[in-house]
Amino acid sequence: MTRPAAGPADAIRPDARLRSFRLVLEYDGTHFEGWQTQAGPRPARTVQGVLEEAIVSIGGTAVRVRGAGRTDAGVHALAQVASVRFEGRFEAPALHRALNAQLPRDVAVLSASRTSAFIIKPCFD
Repeated sequence: MTRPAAGPADAIRPDARLRSFRLVLEYDGTHFEGWQTQAGPRPARTVQGVLEEAIVSIGGTAVRVRGAGRTDAGVHALAQVASVRFEGRFEAPALHRALNAQLPRDVAVLSASRTSAFIIKPCFD
């Protein structure tokens, strides 16, 4: 059976296969062009992009990580909150270890916790 293309309704419908996690990150922003992935002719190294690549590399599906806020180029963080939902078999402690094993030295996951919230909003949760 073919699944229909995702539409706006799919964005708000819970999917039992997806797991939600709250991540607390720290990073040295010296070599980043900010938090948010940037579109354009020249790829930019961003914290969000590096984190999304790490999740895919450990066996997660392509995801969009949501941050509590955005930073400019060169800005550091000591406890940035982010959330992610993806199809993966990880529980929080294993996700924490796996991400830190894949992330570059200038980004670290301080903690990972599973959340039952369908979509957490890192700015508020």
